[in-house]
Amino acid sequence: MQATELLALLQAHQGRANGIKCAALAAKAAITERQARKLISDLRFEGCAIVGTPESGYYMADTPEEVKEFTEFHWHRIRHSIAIVSRVTKQSLPALLGQLSLLESKAS
Repeated sequence: MQATELLALLQAHQGRANGIKCAALAAKAAITERQARKLISDLRFEGCAIVGTPESGYYMADTPEEVKEFTEFHWHRIRHSIAIVSRVTKQSLPALLGQLSLLESKAS
């Protein structure tokens, strides 16, 4: 299955009320859940507004509010993950964030 084919399946899932869980989407597409998540990630990198949470499932954003909810959900996860990395590596959060800034500037 190609990303464009998965996107076509997701077109039927507009708005939070029409979200589809990963397992159901994968079954519909005849692929594994891992493959579905990878294709969705690829589509998001291309700018497709595929949003959702574990509770709502995946869906195409219908409103700016749905996009905002999605980004807030991910920002929370990012902050939590960075805090864990900070603790595990015994680096202060500001020092770790400074290193991330350096890595981002090198990548540009």
